[in-house]
Amino acid sequence: MADTSTVQLRHELPDGSWHIDWMLARDETSKLVTLRLPGRLDRLETGSTVEGDFLDHHRRRYLQYEGPLSDNRGHVQRVAAGQVLDWACHGDEWWITVQWQDGPRQDIRVHGDGGVPVPGANCRVYCVSSSEDPGSCRVR
Repeated sequence: MADTSTVQLRHELPDGSWHIDWMLARDETSKLVTLRLPGRLDRLETGSTVEGDFLDHHRRRYLQYEGPLSDNRGHVQRVAAGQVLDWACHGDEWWITVQWQDGPRQDIRVHGDGGVPVPGANCRVYCVSSSEDPGSCRVR
């Protein structure tokens, strides 16, 4: 895998609510695969699950961008960045290994609703293992 950066952006909306946009690069040129999550992925413990939503793919500039969004959509702040070390896809199920800068190495499973992931579709995100968890069961 070439440029396989990943970033978590805290997206604060004009109404004061917020969520995390988790963006992943599959290569050096494609748009970013993006999921909306209720909290930071790098803080999930082994065995934890969160519900998420697939979003439209985003421009690669969001790997570096922080600041206001156009059309009064709020603003984003980078809260974590890292590298995707491995990414296996089997239909609507993804197995992803991420090394977060200044954070854990995580094995993450993303499971969709049975179809090809499309914007607006729900998903579940599982932390299979995290290197900072005591007694972590790393996937080999």
